[in-house]
Amino acid sequence: MNNLDLTPYVPWIWFSFFGLFTLVMALGVVFHRKIVYNAVFLALSLVGTGALYITLNADFLGIVQILLYVGGIIVLILFSILLTRGEERGVEYVNRNKQSFWAFSLIMGLSLWIGTQFWKVQWPDANRNLAANHWERYSEIATIKTLPQILNRTVPVEAIGDGLMKPYLLIFELASIVLLVAMVGVVIYMKPEKERGADA
Repeated sequence: MNNLDLTPYVPWIWFSFFGLFTLVMALGVVFHRKIVYNAVFLALSLVGTGALYITLNADFLGIVQILLYVGGIIVLILFSILLTRGEERGVEYVNRNKQSFWAFSLIMGLSLWIGTQFWKVQWPDANRNLAANHWERYSEIATIKTLPQILNRTVPVEAIGDGLMKPYLLIFELASIVLLVAMVGVVIYMKPEKERGADA
């Protein structure tokens, strides 16, 4: 009896696993009652998203996703929760939103409708060929054993840096200004109301 070769299916197995993991963690964000646990579930969901990027052969985006969102923004959210009125809105905060069921039902209904619309669309043959080429590429990547060989088949980081620093420099700087304004707003919000009135 011949052994079943699952090597071509390894990328799809990992993608399905991390997709399900991300979905479960996202549901934990929505339905858990404690806000600190919501932040932890959000961090795990973002880790799963980064893993999805990696399975799609976008290693750089996956690492940036984990470092920036999990290592930076989630830590900032946790500090904000623990430092702003901890007795009132910190660890003991309970989400009593009665609309979670209806929101979840609406999201699921829209997702099913969008999925059925995609299923009905007659996609051109070019897209089918593109999907077949991607399948062959993932199957080929699954057989690679060394890290340098994998990196040679991905978009070089230098190209991403050139894109950020040359044609998209203005957008990149505007995004940094928006983040700076958000950080200043958090600092002002964390100050007691008396100090805020004195500064004004």
